[in-house]
Amino acid sequence: MKKRILAIMLLLPLLVAFIAMGFTKLVSLVVPQLPEFIDFDYSENQAFEFNEIGDSMELRAFIYPESAAGEIIWTSSNEDIAKIEGNRLTFVSEERESVTITASVKNTFITKSFKARLMQSGDIPKYIGYNYVYSCENGENTVALYDYADPLSGAGTKAHTEEIEFNVYPLRSPQDVTVTVSPECPLSTTIAADMDGISKVSVTPDQTGEYTVTVASKTNPEIFEDIKFNVVDGVNVYSYEDIVRATDYSTSHPAPFALRVNLESSSNLGRSNSKPMAYASGAPHHKYYSEESTYDVQYLKNSGKSTDVLAILVFRSDVYGNGHTINLHDLAYPTETNSSGLAIPGIKDDFAGEPLPFVSAAGLAVFGQGNRGFLIKGDNITLDNIVLKNCNNVDNLSNLDYVGTVLEVEGNNVTIQNSTVQNGRTVVRSMSNQNLLIKNCLLAYAREFIFKQGSNTFEYPTPSANSDWNTTIRDQLFDKDSELVKKATAECDSTATIEDTDFYTSGIFCIGMDTHFAGQYLYKWSNSSSIHDMAATSHKSVLHLNKNVKFYDWKIIKNMNSSTLVSGMGEKFSLNINDMLQKYKNVYPDSQVIKTVNGTDYAHGGIAFFGGGNNLSEVYFDGKSVKAVEAGGGLNDEMFESLSISLSSKNNPLVEQSELIGRAAGEGPFYFCLYRNTYEGIGINDVPSRYKA
Repeated sequence: MKKRILAIMLLLPLLVAFIAMGFTKLVSLVVPQLPEFIDFDYSENQAFEFNEIGDSMELRAFIYPESAAGEIIWTSSNEDIAKIEGNRLTFVSEERESVTITASVKNTFITKSFKARLMQSGDIPKYIGYNYVYSCENGENTVALYDYADPLSGAGTKAHTEEIEFNVYPLRSPQDVTVTVSPECPLSTTIAADMDGISKVSVTPDQTGEYTVTVASKTNPEIFEDIKFNVVDGVNVYSYEDIVRATDYSTSHPAPFALRVNLESSSNLGRSNSKPMAYASGAPHHKYYSEESTYDVQYLKNSGKSTDVLAILVFRSDVYGNGHTINLHDLAYPTETNSSGLAIPGIKDDFAGEPLPFVSAAGLAVFGQGNRGFLIKGDNITLDNIVLKNCNNVDNLSNLDYVGTVLEVEGNNVTIQNSTVQNGRTVVRSMSNQNLLIKNCLLAYAREFIFKQGSNTFEYPTPSANSDWNTTIRDQLFDKDSELVKKATAECDSTATIEDTDFYTSGIFCIGMDTHFAGQYLYKWSNSSSIHDMAATSHKSVLHLNKNVKFYDWKIIKNMNSSTLVSGMGEKFSLNINDMLQKYKNVYPDSQVIKTVNGTDYAHGGIAFFGGGNNLSEVYFDGKSVKAVEAGGGLNDEMFESLSISLSSKNNPLVEQSELIGRAAGEGPFYFCLYRNTYEGIGINDVPSRYKA
């Protein structure tokens, strides 16, 4: 047996579900208090006027929520025009180009930017400043053809009119402009400056496609700005009422929608351009979508228990987020706390809770599918340029125990791009979907796995006369030459590609490749009438990681915890992860998985093939397999160490009671792909910079 262990310590509770007694102690997963966002009063295309070269001004921004700790760092994209020292911006030179000014919270991926044009005051037009570009620079500004006429009364739609605010700078210069629109469409007269000195133009698009609004100074036509936006056949969403209607599952023909505001938790309404994720009238929330779990519910049916899971919002057509956020905190986050101060469901919480049990015995439960904050349901759907969160950022990952999966996919040819998805028990879950594509995204803050993939198609063994586990059933489930395994391998019903995407902060691993349990106790456990005929082999899943996928997920080993994968853990099988990893270091001293810095042991959670059954999943990182095989050929370069371990061994030096564990969950080996301690491409304190908050 090769040297293998890290993830086994984290996933082992799954394997002792039927043999452990008592309960384990909870180990908290502590992370620093994190901000939600940065806010400031500057427009996205800001103009600053100065009297002389060398003049300076103070930049001001605020971290929210106010209780969050953090230091704001200001940067300029071109210090030959705008130099920044601390929070002081200095006017260096006047150029006919803008600079990007960015406020970042130190050691986080929370940033906010605006474009600024710096100039001397005067009465000659130099710049058209406008407030139009959305808060996220990824993707393009998208406008829908229609608005809801009256969402409160259930009325239909009306033609949308887009308003663009602008000014000619310096402000003392003539404000007269000419406005043209391409392609031509209804256009209102340019409105003179209001009391705040702001002018605006109104455009009513009458067809889909890209529009360009050109605003030019009449005094000097060479001073102009082209303002672009894309128009789609759909509806604009400005409120909770709007999004409830846009995602209403009773609608037979759902339309694409463009999100035009941040739909936030009540605690974050200080954010610019935000509306509450709740009815303005104070009425209860909408009825959540309910469906039978797509995971194996045989045990639930054997026991006469509910098999339904919920979703708060269901996307059945394209979604254009325009960089805005939907935060389900007020709907998904538990309302009570336990004696340790961790969030737990209250009696009136109808969403927060644990996933459905895949199987339960002796007071212990192993979990299957859970409630979903957001559900993509349907084929050929694109989710673009949006931030999805099941709750506010937390200072302890254990507070994500009961908030559910953030985003679940149920459909083929789905694309998730230019987006951030974060804050859930699992962040993205995809089972039995073909051609899922995730690109240019940030996936962050999972209590368990950031991305989980697997198959909802299972092959069960076929008993014959006088057959038993040892003579026929085991071979059907695990023999690569059995007809059952051949069928499960040949019929792949779960494929996904992730590219140009960052993973950040998981409680267990960045990626979990799931498979069905296949232990003999699941085939037939004599002590329970509900647990029988449940051992199976999942169909193959394939995942490709391409084009600069990165895992920012170094963790302190003693803080790692897998208690949510099974409810209850016997003291006899208590998993002291730090102790077992120390055994690992002693047994396999040449391993490069553990990184010790100033006396603290770290490991970098990567990819886990788990479940205990016959895991047929395949994962390729830039075309190389990450699964170690006896003949070699797995990914084994300067970045990763590929590990595996069998649970059927009676004398495993790293796992107590391994033989019994194998009987409970299956004899299939576990595989893991983890960054080596020699890899310097991602430091322990590094954070992703791919996406704007």
